[in-house]
Amino acid sequence: MEIFVKISVFYYITLILFLASLTIRFFYKVFLPLKLLKFFNENKKSKDLIVYNPISVIIAAYNEENNLRRNLIKVLEQDYPDFEVILVDDGSVDNTREFIDELKQKYSNLKYICLKSNNGKKTALTKAIESSKNEILVFTDADCIPASNFWLKYIGRHFINDKEPVVLGFGDYKKEKGFLNCFIRLDTYYIAILYFNAALSKHAFMGVGRNLAYTKSLWYKVNGFENHRHISSGDDDLFINSASGMAEISIELNSQAKTISIPETKWKDLINQKLRHVTTSDFYSFKNKLLSSGDILSAWIFYASIILLTDYYSTATVLMILLAYYLIISVINIILSKRLNCKFNLFCIVLFDIFAMFFYLSIFLLKKLKIKF
Repeated sequence: MEIFVKISVFYYITLILFLASLTIRFFYKVFLPLKLLKFFNENKKSKDLIVYNPISVIIAAYNEENNLRRNLIKVLEQDYPDFEVILVDDGSVDNTREFIDELKQKYSNLKYICLKSNNGKKTALTKAIESSKNEILVFTDADCIPASNFWLKYIGRHFINDKEPVVLGFGDYKKEKGFLNCFIRLDTYYIAILYFNAALSKHAFMGVGRNLAYTKSLWYKVNGFENHRHISSGDDDLFINSASGMAEISIELNSQAKTISIPETKWKDLINQKLRHVTTSDFYSFKNKLLSSGDILSAWIFYASIILLTDYYSTATVLMILLAYYLIISVINIILSKRLNCKFNLFCIVLFDIFAMFFYLSIFLLKKLKIKF
C-alpha cells in the first residue's frame, strides 16, 4: 500500500509538471504566433497614409568592406524621396574609405564619417546620430540588405501626426542549406515573435539593431546610450528598455520591410555571437528574464516529464501525444512564417524544438564559466 501511494504521488507530480510545461510550450509556440496572425489579419486591409518625412539611415561599420560592397547599394537605392545614408566607419583598417569615396561620386545622399580608432558601436552610432540632419532615424547593419526597395516606406509610415514611436522591424537571415542555417533562422524567428508580442502587450523590452527606427528627439530624451555605455552591446534592446516608458512601440511585419543578413556558417561562430548577445540579458528586469528563458526551461520540463510518463502509459500513447504536439506547433508556425516570408518545414521545427534545449544550456554554462571558442 505504501509503495502504491508513493507511486501515485510521483505519477501526479509528473503529470502536473507535464501539463504545466505543455501549457507554457503552447503559450510560446501557439498563443504568441496566433496573436501575430490576428495582428496580420486586422491590419491586412489597413492603408495608412504614408507621409514621406525625411529619414536618416544609420550604419556603423568596422572592417566591413566586403559586406558594404554587397549590401550598401540596396540601401542607397530605396524607393523613398528624401533620405540620407550615414555610414560611420569605426576605425576600419580595410579599404572601406576607398569604396565609400567611389560610391559618393554617384550617390549624393551618402554621408561618410570616419573615426580614427575603434571605440565600439555605441560611440560610432552616437557620432552618426549627432551629425544626422533628419529627425527620423532608421538603423541597420553593414551585413544586411533590405528585403525590398520599399523598406523605408513601410518603416517610415509609423511616423505620422507628430508621433515619436520606436519601430521594431524583423531582422531575418538568408536561407541556405543545412541544419545550422535552419537553426539560426528559426531561433531568430522565435525571438522576433517574443519581442513583437511584448510590444503589442505594451511591455517592449527588446528589438534588433539591424531593423530599428526612432526619432532623434527620443534619443536625446532618454540620454542616448549613457545609461548602458559601459556595456559593449545593447544599443538596441537596452535602448528600448530605456525608451519603452517614454514612447509608443510599433511593430512592422510586412515581409517587404524586413532586413536580411548573412548567417554564421560555423557553430563556433554562432556560439560566440550568442555569448556576446546574452551579456545584455543580465540587465533585463526579472519579468523579462523569465519571459526570455521560459521557453527553454519549459522545454526541459516537458521532455523530462513525458519520458517519465512512459512508466505509466504505453509507448504508443506517448508518441501520439508528441505527434499531436508537433503537428499543432508546426502548422501554426508554418502559416506565420509564410506570412513573414521566412518559410520553415515540419522537420526543421521539430528538430529545433529538441536541439534548442541543449544549445541554450551550453550557452548558459559557457557564460557562467566565461569560456569562449
